[in-house]
Amino acid sequence: MSKRTAKTLEQVQRENDAYELPDKLDLTKLRRTGRNGRLLPQPPVEPGKIRITIRIDEDIYDWFGEQADKHEGRVGYQTLLNNALREYIEGKAPKFEGTLRRIIREELQATAKGPGKSRSFRLGRR
Repeated sequence: MSKRTAKTLEQVQRENDAYELPDKLDLTKLRRTGRNGRLLPQPPVEPGKIRITIRIDEDIYDWFGEQADKHEGRVGYQTLLNNALREYIEGKAPKFEGTLRRIIREELQATAKGPGKSRSFRLGRR
């Protein structure tokens, strides 16, 4: 279970016991939020958006959640995740393969010039 959503059964029961519900309550127009369990009105359908369910690693979820928390509620983790995917698709994300190839080329050229010329030796790394 994710460290961001883990609650003991006792905590959940205490929270539920603290609220008294009226006799008649229409829950059809409400949804339960994933982060804190509050009931909120269903958001309006945004044009161009679809609702999906995906499984992602907990550390990925936690990282995006922490980034959203740093924005103090101005940006949600789903927005950040969507933006990261869009940057990757549009080619704005760093090209690791190109960077790695450039570094290898530089190291090979420096090594071909003779010992002690490679960047790793100049920087004191072995």
